[in-house]
Amino acid sequence: MEICEKEGDQYYHAATSRCPSEINPAELDPITIPEHIWPSFPTHLTRAPEPLSPDCLVKRPSLLDCDNIKASTEVGRTLLADAHIYKTLRTSNIAKYLGCKIKSGKIKGPCLVKYDRDLRQR
Repeated sequence: MEICEKEGDQYYHAATSRCPSEINPAELDPITIPEHIWPSFPTHLTRAPEPLSPDCLVKRPSLLDCDNIKASTEVGRTLLADAHIYKTLRTSNIAKYLGCKIKSGKIKGPCLVKYDRDLRQR
């Protein structure tokens, strides 16, 4: 399996047979994520409050194919589409949307209130 992990502002990539929870990012090779995958933040969307609350989940995209130009442009489109959908839905029955995490004018992911349990734990 391939994994892509994030620690701080650095991303790491590896092909491994181990469970992701057993992997220390320091054991992996650092990779550079191309800046073009992060879409620019349009002003009609909502910016998440800073600093982010500890009960906030930033929905991050899969970056496994970020070195593939076609796939990496899909990452940006997906982030932008997710942000539009969450803003449009505005329902706490699905997820409570807080806005987008923005860094250097780019969307890093939509922010949602983190639930204390997921569906598997109910």
